Amino acid sequence: MKKKLFAVLCVLIILSAFSPVLLLYISPMQDDSYDLSILGEDGQPWQGDKGWTVYTCTEGNITKLTPTGYGGYSGLDYPGQTFYFSRRLTEKLDSPTLRIGAANRTFSIFLDDELIYTDCPELDNRIGYFTLPMLALDRSDPLVVSLPAAYQGRTLTIAQSTSAAGSDAPGSDADVFPADVTLYCGYAYESELIAQTARHLIPAALLFALGIFILMVFLWNVYYNRLDASLLLLALLAFNMMSRLILQAPFFSNYFGILPVDLTALCLYSSAALLLAFLTCQHTGRLRAAMFVITALQVAIVSFSTISEYQGNIHVQLCANATLSALLLAFLLAMPAWHRGSPFHRQFCLIILAGTVLSALYLFFGTQLLPEKYALPLRYTAAHATALSLLVWLLPLYFIAVLVPVIAQTVKNLVRRRSETTILLAKEQFARASYNTLRIQTEQTMEMRHDMRNHLTVLRTLLRKQEYTPALEYVDALVSQSRSITPVVRCGNQMLDIILNGTLEAALRDQVRVEVVHAAAPASLPLPDPDLTSLVMNVMDNAVRAARNTQSGDRFIRLDLRVKEGFFIFCCANSMPLDEKTGPAKQRGPLAPHGYGLKIIDRILKQAGGFSRIETETGRFQITFALPLQ
Repeated sequence: MKKKLFAVLCVLIILSAFSPVLLLYISPMQDDSYDLSILGEDGQPWQGDKGWTVYTCTEGNITKLTPTGYGGYSGLDYPGQTFYFSRRLTEKLDSPTLRIGAANRTFSIFLDDELIYTDCPELDNRIGYFTLPMLALDRSDPLVVSLPAAYQGRTLTIAQSTSAAGSDAPGSDADVFPADVTLYCGYAYESELIAQTARHLIPAALLFALGIFILMVFLWNVYYNRLDASLLLLALLAFNMMSRLILQAPFFSNYFGILPVDLTALCLYSSAALLLAFLTCQHTGRLRAAMFVITALQVAIVSFSTISEYQGNIHVQLCANATLSALLLAFLLAMPAWHRGSPFHRQFCLIILAGTVLSALYLFFGTQLLPEKYALPLRYTAAHATALSLLVWLLPLYFIAVLVPVIAQTVKNLVRRRSETTILLAKEQFARASYNTLRIQTEQTMEMRHDMRNHLTVLRTLLRKQEYTPALEYVDALVSQSRSITPVVRCGNQMLDIILNGTLEAALRDQVRVEVVHAAAPASLPLPDPDLTSLVMNVMDNAVRAARNTQSGDRFIRLDLRVKEGFFIFCCANSMPLDEKTGPAKQRGPLAPHGYGLKIIDRILKQAGGFSRIETETGRFQITFALPLQ
C-alpha cells in the first residue's frame, strides 16, 4: 500500500511541476499601453485634446482647427483637405508601437518631420505638401506602426485624409475626427498573439492526442476480435472538436479569408451528430431505435440549414434549437438504460447531472464572489443565454460524459486481458507439473510391479513356514513403500486435475504428506475457468503455505472432493503452525477476513451462489466450500 501511495505522490508531483510549463504562454504579458485617442469611447465625455495639436498646413502655413467639444474639429479650408495632429511623446515603453483605428482613412506618420510610414509613397511626403486620398473600403485591421527605440521626447505627427464630401460628422459637414491612437509595448502585443495561439493549440493538440488514443483502443479491440465501430465515431468526435478549436482562432480568416460556409458552426453541429450516433450505438432494442430517429432528424435539420445558408437563407436558430433538443432527449433516453443496469449510462448520467449542478453553483455563487469586472460578464451571459450558447457549453460536458465510461471500460478490458494471460500461464505451469507428477507415479508403479513377483515369493515362503510376524512386518513395509508413490488426482474435471496435481507436486517437494480421501467432480462447474482457477489456487496455496511452515513430520494435506445433493463439495484440511490462532471455531457464510486469499475465495463463492465453512483447531486448518451445480 505504501508503494502505491508513493507512486501516486510521484505522479502528482511531476504533473504539478510540468503542467505550468505547458501553460506558460496562455496568459499574455502585462500590457503597458496608453490611450492617446482624442475622441473618447461611446457614451464617455470628451477628455480634452490629451496634448495633441490639430491643424492644417499648406506649404508651411499652419492653421489650427477649432475643437467642437465632443472630439471633433472644424475649420478646414475645403472638403477633402488633409489635416495633421501632433504631440510630444513623453511615455516610456519597450518596443514602442502605434495602433491607429484606420477605417477607410489613409495616413502618413512623421517623427520630428521624418517620415516613418505612409499609405501613399507616391506623394510628396512632406508636411504641408500632399493631399491624402480616402480608401474605397474599410480596413479589416487597425494600422500598426513600430516606432524607433529613441522615440521619447520627439514629436509625433500624423497626417489623416478627410472625405471630399465633407460627411465626417452628422450635422456638421466641415468637422473632422482624429483617428483613435494607442501607444503600447510591442512585446505585450506579440505575447497576446502567442497567448491566443496557445489557448487554441494546446487543447486542440490534447484532443488530437485523445483521438489517436481512441483509435489505438479501436485497433487493440480488433486485434483481440472485438470490433467496436462506435469507437470510430468517438475518435471522429475528438477530431471534429479539435477542428472547431482551430477554426475559432482569430487569425483563421487571415490565412483563408471569409468562406461562404460557417465551418465553425458546421463542426459544432457535426460534433453533436457524431455524439448522438455514438450514444445510439450504446443502446439496444427500442431505445436504440428512438435514438436513431433523433440522430437522423438532427442530421437532416443541420443539412437543410447548411444548404439554406449557402443559398443566402439563415436558419441558425432552428439548427441550434434542434441540436440542443436532441442532446436533451438523448439524456432522457439514457435514464431508463441506467435503471436497467447499464454501467455506461449510469456513469454518463451521473457526470451530466454533476456537471449541471456544478455549473449552476458557479453561476449562482460566482457572480457574488468574483470581482465586479468578472462577475458582470458572467451575469450578462447567464441572463442572455441562447440555444447556441447552451449548446456550446453542453457539448464538451457530453463529450466528457461519454469519454469517462469508455476509458473505464478500456482499463477494465486491459485488466481482464492481463488476468486471462496470467491464468493461461498458470494453467500451463500446472499442466507441466501434472504431467511430471503422472510420469513420476508411472515410473514408481513400474518399479513396484517389476519387484512384485519377488515380494510375493518371499511372502509365500514366510506363510508356508507359518512365520506370521515376519510376514506381517514385510507387508507393512510394502504398504509404507506404496505410500511414497506420488498421488495423482483424477476427479473427472480436467481443470481441477491440472490445478490440484500441480500444487500437490509442490507440496510433496517440501515433504508434505498428501492424502486424497475421495476425488469426484463433474466435468463442468458453474464457474468460468479463470474464477475456478483463482478459487482453487487460493485454497491450495494457503494449504501448501501453512503445511510448509509446520514442523517436519507433522506436515499434511488431505483432500476430499464429492458431488452430493446437487452440490460440488470441496474439502481441504492441512496442518498449520502451533503459534497461529487456535481453538475450535466454525464459520458459515462469508469467510473471516484474515488474508487476501480468503477474501478472493469469499467473493467468487458469493458470485456463484455458493457457501463455505472454516474449521480450526490446534495444528489443523480445514476449509470446505460448496458450489450449486444448477
